[in-house]
Amino acid sequence: MISKQMGRWRPGSAPAENWEKLGPVAAGGSVFDLTALATPRFTHIWAATSCGIFRHRGQGNWQQHLAGLSTPLISSLHTAHGGVLLAGGMNGELFRSLNGGESWERATLLHAASLAPITCLASSPTFDRDGIALAGTEGGGIWRTEDSGRRWLPANFGLVDQSVQALLCSADWSKQELTLAGTSEGLFRSTNGGRAWREVDWPFPDLAISSLAAAGDPASQTYYAGTEEGFVYVSNDDGRAWKRAGQPSPGSPVNALHAVQAGQGLALLAGTTDGIFLSADGGTTWRPVCSEVGAVLSLAGAGPLVVAGSYDSGVWQSDDGGQSWRPLSQGLAARGLARLLLGEGSFYALGPNEGVWRSCDCGRSWEKIEPLAAHLPLSTLAVAQGEEGEVLLASSVMSGLLRSTDGGATWQAVQEGCDILAIL
Repeated sequence: MISKQMGRWRPGSAPAENWEKLGPVAAGGSVFDLTALATPRFTHIWAATSCGIFRHRGQGNWQQHLAGLSTPLISSLHTAHGGVLLAGGMNGELFRSLNGGESWERATLLHAASLAPITCLASSPTFDRDGIALAGTEGGGIWRTEDSGRRWLPANFGLVDQSVQALLCSADWSKQELTLAGTSEGLFRSTNGGRAWREVDWPFPDLAISSLAAAGDPASQTYYAGTEEGFVYVSNDDGRAWKRAGQPSPGSPVNALHAVQAGQGLALLAGTTDGIFLSADGGTTWRPVCSEVGAVLSLAGAGPLVVAGSYDSGVWQSDDGGQSWRPLSQGLAARGLARLLLGEGSFYALGPNEGVWRSCDCGRSWEKIEPLAAHLPLSTLAVAQGEEGEVLLASSVMSGLLRSTDGGATWQAVQEGCDILAIL
């Protein structure tokens, strides 16, 4: 979000009197996780981004909520039964909200020698009574809470692979507290709510489980698992045995799965690096339903409303169970822009993975300098004045030091094979 000072600052005046909000440089950005909650009026949606947590109330624009968060880098979100929101950060911290995400409180992680990024969250179907939830991490195993997210303890007994990529709690814990954990080396199963784990016999070559979903009657659910190799697997016996169903997009990882009840049938949605795919036969055959979204990182929904979080292109929404899609990114400023520089009559905004954006009207509108997209990620940017006019210098991790004298239309390598962190 960009702000502009209005006139000369006067000592003693409040900042709000001197600044005008101009809006985001560019809407959208990367959305790592989504969660949704249906209410009588509309469905609330929350998005986890590198710029904090955003909320959409079913109408209007996205609103950013940072109160109580110790980091803006949020990687996981989950709505527990009863409406409690849980969030996990890339720094390994966990948070909860009791007021719909307006404010957040940091949880206590007990016996934590070191923290690993939170990758996924799941909760008991009776969370409003037992307060049980689980959090998976990248290399740190699983955390478990029994007090609605206030305090968390490690829950790794039997979990031989601690790179957890997906978690799922069954919809009925009356007979057994079935929980599944997908890791980089296979699938694990717990029948006591995540207290202890046992590895599932997985006779397939693609071991990395990247997504999990469930569908059907709560007492006899069908379970689905997506892998990094791009296949979807199905289990009809509480996750004990699995069979290969199909492949949404050959060679494209299944980053997210979501099941939607469509009339008398079931629609299974898969989010891949090639977009969103739909299966009407339990995962055996697939068809593309939205390629414009690009790489999909997350799927969530309530009833026929489904939302997809993407890499770079924000949030997309479907109102018909995944059949058709449209962008839903108005007001979503989730781009990791780290620097703002002043040029000759223009401003430049830099993000390592966002590239460089330029404004020639004091920040009211922005355009992306497209030729730099081939050189991402970028480390830094400098604007200088030379004999030929304005000179742009950009440091690329892959391409070294780059130079442009025509406003970024073309770039020449000045020094290859180096990643310069600062240009003075």
